[in-house]
Amino acid sequence: MVSSAAVDFVTRKEWDENALGKSIRRSEAMPITVLTIPVIEWARAHPTMFFDDGKVTAQSIIEQLMDGARTLGATTAETLSIGTWHIVAAEEDWFLNARLPIPENLRFDRLVDFPEQGQNCVRPEFLAAAFARDVIVKAENSGAIILGTVLPADEIYAVLANRKAWRRVIGFRGVGPQSNTEQ
Repeated sequence: MVSSAAVDFVTRKEWDENALGKSIRRSEAMPITVLTIPVIEWARAHPTMFFDDGKVTAQSIIEQLMDGARTLGATTAETLSIGTWHIVAAEEDWFLNARLPIPENLRFDRLVDFPEQGQNCVRPEFLAAAFARDVIVKAENSGAIILGTVLPADEIYAVLANRKAWRRVIGFRGVGPQSNTEQ
C-alpha cells in the first residue's frame, strides 16, 4: 500500500515560464507538501476530489465504473444490483485495454492514473476500493480478489457462477460513512 505521496506546488507564473523553456526559480516555489496518511484514508477525507457533488453513493461509483469500462472498450458493460451488492460486469475484459498497468494484486489500494479519461483521472476501481466496505474483482478464468469480508455462502458467488459470459466483474457493497471504518 502506498502510504505517502509528495506534491511539488509552483505558482502559475512559474509553470508558464517553465513551459516556455525557462527554468523554475526555486526561490519562488512553494514548499513540497507530503501526504503522511494512507491514500485511501486521504481519499475518504476528500470525496470532492473524486465525485462532482462530493457525495459518495453506490450509484456514483457504479456510474464511474461504467464510464471506465466503456472508455476501455467494454461495449457489453452492464450493471446489476442483487441484495446489498452492486455489480459492473462485461463480456469483455476491459482491464486488458488500459494504457497503464493496473496493480498486479488487483487490490486498487493506491491511485492508478487513467489517462484514457483525461489528465488527472484515476481508475474508478480505486473508488470502489476506497469507499466500499467489501469489493470483489474477478476475471474470467481466475479466482475472485476480495477486499473486505465476503463469506463463501454470500449471494454474489451464485451470481458469478450463473453469469459465465462475463469476462470482468467488479462487485461492491457497503458504501457509506459507517461502512468505510470497517475496511
